[in-house]
Amino acid sequence: IELWVDASNAPYVLTKPLHESQRLIKENEDGSVIIHIYVIPNYEMERLLLGFGSCLEILKPEGLRNRMKKILQDAISHYDSEKPTEINA
Repeated sequence: IELWVDASNAPYVLTKPLHESQRLIKENEDGSVIIHIYVIPNYEMERLLLGFGSCLEILKPEGLRNRMKKILQDAISHYDSEKPTEINA
C-alpha cells in the first residue's frame, strides 16, 4: 500500500510506523511523506487508515483507494441530509 501523509502527521507516522514493513519512499518539500507498507489490505488496516481522516491519502492500490473513497463518500452523505439518522431503541 502506498500512502501520502501530510506534514503534520508525517513525524508521528515516521516514529510510530503503521506496520513493521513500513518504508519511507519520499520526503516532500512541504514536509509530507510518501510511505509504503507491505500488507494485504484488510479491515483492521482500513480502520487505522480512516482514522487519519484528511491527513492521509491512499495512492495505491487503486482498488483500496476506490474502496476508501466510497466509505468516505458514504460517511459524508450522512451529514448532507437535513435530519440526523434516527435510532430506534
